Amino acid sequence: MSRVKTLILAGLIALPALALTVRLAGLVSIRADIVAMLWPLFVAAGLVTLAGLSLLRSPRWWPARITALLLAIGLIAAATPWAWLRTSSQSLPESEAPAEAPSETLRLVTLNVWAGNTDPDAAGRFLAEGNFDVIALQEVSGAAGPTLDRIETSHPNQIGCRWRVRLLTRLPVNDAGCVDEEVLPAAWLSTTLQGEPVTIVAVHLARPVNESRHRRQVEGLAAWLAARPEHNLVLMGDFNVSQGSVLMRDLEAELAPLERVTIARRTWPSRHLSPVPVIGIDHVWLGPGLCAGAVRVGPHVGSDHRPVMAAVHACKGQ
Repeated sequence: MSRVKTLILAGLIALPALALTVRLAGLVSIRADIVAMLWPLFVAAGLVTLAGLSLLRSPRWWPARITALLLAIGLIAAATPWAWLRTSSQSLPESEAPAEAPSETLRLVTLNVWAGNTDPDAAGRFLAEGNFDVIALQEVSGAAGPTLDRIETSHPNQIGCRWRVRLLTRLPVNDAGCVDEEVLPAAWLSTTLQGEPVTIVAVHLARPVNESRHRRQVEGLAAWLAARPEHNLVLMGDFNVSQGSVLMRDLEAELAPLERVTIARRTWPSRHLSPVPVIGIDHVWLGPGLCAGAVRVGPHVGSDHRPVMAAVHACKGQ
């Protein structure tokens, strides 16, 4: 029995030690950082270690128990995205909601409809019944194609670009186009909010597993935005990067002064690998002239992503 307990204790040391090593390796390794985005697994490893230690109380094992305890606490502390805990609600505080009339608020939604969508009719119903002014879609192909049938009439102004990125709106469009398609899969359009022009961009970044392509796309997006320093700008889509990662920290630095408003919004995976979304890789960013009244995650609509909805208005005093 003592031998079994010794093996269990060794495992309780090895588990958080290995997980913590991977988590910290994300500071210098893209691949490790990708794994580290799955922070609930790392927190679970720490909690399992703590639970196991509660069952092993022999005084003669105290040095090993303390080692495992410190590793578990360090792992939980390093893996937990604390900003998510500070922003726990699914909408911004009511005091930040727009005071203007609904007609002076842009209702936006972004959704990776997924080429393997298992219920494109549900996705179409959600988009058609959501009363959205602008819809940003990614992966509009395969099984997801029929989703467009429900919204093409209500949102007749459309622009489609590489990697099946599409923007649809029911609003008048001043201008529209694709970002450099050799570098970045993104569509953009210009409309009007409260008499002022607003540019809306939909993007689908490559998975960072392909480090060079992902980096090239981020740099291309940052350069395109820098050449268009617009006060009223919305950037939304599937960025394949989650909060708490080094990749997200770098992305936020590249996109400044745009501000990400999808804090603590988990969108992936939607029921396919987990009963609830674990991480947020679908985001909305706003330029300094715009503020978000509410940012919410929508229901499961057959995709492996959840939709993100945002109500956007001109900031007071801008």
